[in-house]
Amino acid sequence: MLVQSAPQTVQEADDHGTLPLHVAAQMSSLSAVQFLYHTHPGGIDKEDNEGLLPFHWASKRSDQNLNLDVVQFMLQCNGKN
Repeated sequence: MLVQSAPQTVQEADDHGTLPLHVAAQMSSLSAVQFLYHTHPGGIDKEDNEGLLPFHWASKRSDQNLNLDVVQFMLQCNGKN
């Protein structure tokens, strides 16, 4: 797995300031969000270039793929870092 061979990748943002945690949140993947949070807890408070946190990416979904468990998990993590 990439994270095992290069653990810093969970902390690296792309040109838009997007972390893997932002993407996992947008995809509504609870297991990925939990894994990335526990691997790099500070990512939960990192804004992308537009000032959006991973929580915003998770909560802005308006389709049937919105995973309230992801939103709830991220709310519970808020302020623990």
